[in-house]
Amino acid sequence: LPFCASSEWKPDLVIVCAGFDALDSDELASCSLVAKDYGKMTKLLRDHLDTTCSTGSKIVFGLEGGYQLRGDMPGGNLADAVLETLKAVA
Repeated sequence: LPFCASSEWKPDLVIVCAGFDALDSDELASCSLVAKDYGKMTKLLRDHLDTTCSTGSKIVFGLEGGYQLRGDMPGGNLADAVLETLKAVA
């Protein structure tokens, strides 16, 4: 998340188009993320906002993709990725 490296980026609201179809287990995409990667990216964003924004910026997530629903997939499925994302903002 390169924008998190800038102390000048201080948004009041961040809207994330959460494309959970980047999971390695999702057959429709050719990316190699695992569920925990979504939590890590969300934590980077949350940490940046907590550090640089004094007013407590808000984050809104919109589900944009994610089609792997089977629970036994290596690296996780849609539910796992959403859970990791929510844990990172809690």
